[in-house]
Amino acid sequence: MAKKSKRIRQTRTEFQKVFDKHPGMYEMVPWPIYIPEVMHISMALAENEYTKVMEGFHTVADYVNGRHSFQRPFHFNLSHTIELIKTDPTVLEKIKETSFKRPFDILWHIYRKILNQKIETPRPDNIDALFKGYEQILDGRSDTSILCKYLMLQYDQKNKDYFNQFGAKTKEEILDPGKKSIIMSMFLAGMTTSSNTIANNNTTQGPALSKTSERQVANKAEKASTEKTTKKVADIVSTTTTVWGVIAKTVETSAEDMATPPRYRSTDVPNKKAWEPIAKGFKTAAKAAKYVGNILGIASAGINFTDSYDKWKKGDKWGATKSALKGVVDVALIDLKSNPVGLAVSIGWAVFSSWW
Repeated sequence: MAKKSKRIRQTRTEFQKVFDKHPGMYEMVPWPIYIPEVMHISMALAENEYTKVMEGFHTVADYVNGRHSFQRPFHFNLSHTIELIKTDPTVLEKIKETSFKRPFDILWHIYRKILNQKIETPRPDNIDALFKGYEQILDGRSDTSILCKYLMLQYDQKNKDYFNQFGAKTKEEILDPGKKSIIMSMFLAGMTTSSNTIANNNTTQGPALSKTSERQVANKAEKASTEKTTKKVADIVSTTTTVWGVIAKTVETSAEDMATPPRYRSTDVPNKKAWEPIAKGFKTAAKAAKYVGNILGIASAGINFTDSYDKWKKGDKWGATKSALKGVVDVALIDLKSNPVGLAVSIGWAVFSSWW
């Protein structure tokens, strides 16, 4: 008889339950995903006393925040530090004056290809600190993990620690059960939601920059959504305007034909009087439809060319070519709506491009 599988029970904290009524307001980042951000701190703690690591941490963080301005102060997480070193090599020089020299020598050499770094570093004699550092923080509640979290929180909160939650200086004070509980909850709510980290980076270019705040990311997404909607609306309106142009042109021609001799010579005067206002109205409507169609055609071409440029910068050459082709055809069709063939081609292209 097959053994029945039991449902795995997930234990959820009271902190998580508070946000159940506010979906999307807070998204927890699991500790295994955040581990790389504190890897260098753990490696430094594996070979140095806590006080020495703390001094080095503050030295580097103060140096960076003194040279650069960010929406959220630099708090020495690994991904942001690596990005800064790419543009400001003096950051690495300052790091090498502290207890973080060896961790960065090892990380830089081992992961140089992944990090795409051009700065050369000497080959480390051994990399035991890398394995030790990783082992120490596999458990997010371990002593080393708590110390790593505390260092980041202490620096981040140093000018707003109104209740002296981060005044502890020794390992024994920090690892007190009551203090550990505060560190765990504050780190979860504060540091893991920071835009400075890999886990919260919405780009595909690697580690995140602190300059890219949560609001900036949201603005980019909103802008992309608006551009997509604008293009869709332009396609739909362009198609509608083109169809209206066909109808207006047909009725205008018929009205003028009925109001013009010699086809209705015997009843020319009454027909002309009856149809002349209609013909005039449809003629005006046809011109308006043509002008609106031309404006929409230019707008659509502009959107497509802009989209092509953006895709080319991102390396999407096929997408860029497709958008550029759409723009070229939009321009070519602007003056073709005044004849039946051009109108037919314009309708076909409007329908096809909105689907393609």
